[in-house]
Amino acid sequence: MAKKDYQKIKRRQNNSKKTKFSFLFKPKFLAIVILIFIFFAFFPLAKNFSQKRMVDQEIENIKQEIEEFQSKNQELKDMISYLDSDSGQQEVARLNLGMKGPGEEVVVVEDLDLNDKKQETIVETQNNWQKWLNYFFSG
Repeated sequence: MAKKDYQKIKRRQNNSKKTKFSFLFKPKFLAIVILIFIFFAFFPLAKNFSQKRMVDQEIENIKQEIEEFQSKNQELKDMISYLDSDSGQQEVARLNLGMKGPGEEVVVVEDLDLNDKKQETIVETQNNWQKWLNYFFSG
């Protein structure tokens, strides 16, 4: 009888050992462990993907800015080449400096005011030095 009692005690110990760690091999527990592993594995990947998208968007914005600056740069180069030419220099002299070519007369046409004030057209017949004298010393 002692042998049977010993075997029963041994089986109970074996059964208790199985029950302590048997939950590790149950499908629900394994599924939860796998889901936790997947979450912790893909969380950094999702974060990296988000950062990559932000960097790509910033790169696209910078490329667009570069294209705009290159376009503006080309426009400025075209303007410089035009202003370096004789016709460009003549146009600047006529428009900005009030100079005239030989045999030309300068006529300034002003817009009509909405208040119906009388506007005068100015025909410039004075030399440049006379204009400066009038500018500084006439009231």
